[in-house]
Amino acid sequence: MAGNHKRDNAGRSALDLQVGVFGALKRPVLAQLLKNVASTAFRKGERLAQEGEAFSKVYLICEGRVRLVKSDDQGRQILLTVLGPGDVVGLPPAYTGRTWMSSAEGMDSGLALAVDPDQFLKLLRLHAEACAWAFGYLSRLLKESWEAGFSGSTKFGRERLAELLLKKLEPHAAKGANHPDAYQPVSRTELAEITGFAKETVSRLLRELAQRGTISMHGRRIRISDLRALRKLAGQP
Repeated sequence: MAGNHKRDNAGRSALDLQVGVFGALKRPVLAQLLKNVASTAFRKGERLAQEGEAFSKVYLICEGRVRLVKSDDQGRQILLTVLGPGDVVGLPPAYTGRTWMSSAEGMDSGLALAVDPDQFLKLLRLHAEACAWAFGYLSRLLKESWEAGFSGSTKFGRERLAELLLKKLEPHAAKGANHPDAYQPVSRTELAEITGFAKETVSRLLRELAQRGTISMHGRRIRISDLRALRKLAGQP
């Protein structure tokens, strides 16, 4: 689990962030909230929260990325969403006051602020802007978690990988093979982390897509060769 540290300059740097929860709160309100919070540094693969364990803190992400994952009944990890600066880890269990509903794991090195959940909920009740932000944020989490759960339970391997490739590469799909931006860098390690597959499995599935002519690979860079085929594989029109 990630380690707790003194506040140092994390709270001060959070005051300068204008995204997510930090942008939703007025500066004096945010400064008051951050007076006595502790900062929590996390590394890649380190967990801020473990599914099923007792809930005690809400984490406001200042730096880095955190992925929320949940285990299905076969022990597979399903990615629910990826969070970044300005996002909050632990808002749903803050309302229920029970256990962590999912695990929160660092995707790279980062920093979060650990806030007492009662203090955070009191702030939301007192400030309309923050309450409106929280409503929208919870709606986003619900949508992404539902879509991830549906996808994770009905799609495997090539389908899930095709969805990720479309998100990253479709904006460049119309560019010809000789265009300087036609091939985009795609990290096999990141694809493995997001899908929950082994890196070797990701590499094998990419090779299969290349052999089919769906994608083209040039070293670590990839371009879509057959957009219609990749969309069909991902279950998209």
